[in-house]
Amino acid sequence: MRDTIVYRHWQPEDDDAVLAFRPNTNKDWYRRKFDDGDLEPGGIRLAFLGERLVGHAMGERTTLCIEGKVQEFGEVMDVFVAPDMRRHGIAIRLMQEVHTYFERKGYRGSILDPADTESARRLYQKLGYQEITGSNLLFLDFSLLSCYT
Repeated sequence: MRDTIVYRHWQPEDDDAVLAFRPNTNKDWYRRKFDDGDLEPGGIRLAFLGERLVGHAMGERTTLCIEGKVQEFGEVMDVFVAPDMRRHGIAIRLMQEVHTYFERKGYRGSILDPADTESARRLYQKLGYQEITGSNLLFLDFSLLSCYT
């Protein structure tokens, strides 16, 4: 790949590019995505190759009752890389940036409901996610992150 991929958080002028990139996204919801306060611009990470959007990841705040108390986590809602740009480390970099955002917010860890593909599960496990017994969710505890890198 000759051009450099630029990674950054969402900006207001990005909505049209994201909606064109992810055409099955509910346009009304996406344009009002920050209304409930759980999603912030820093939780949406984008990858551009020149002017072309080639990757998108979205993570927001959620709460779970763990060890008898309610705790804040980041929840990865969406990760997508253009099919012709896969296997270049874009998804890993986007996820790492979402994790950095979650850690800056003080969240205990990250959860996600993985796509039902083996390649998606391998990606998440490579990043340190583990299955939560009895659910389809995967969990990454930031306090244990150094054990996986």
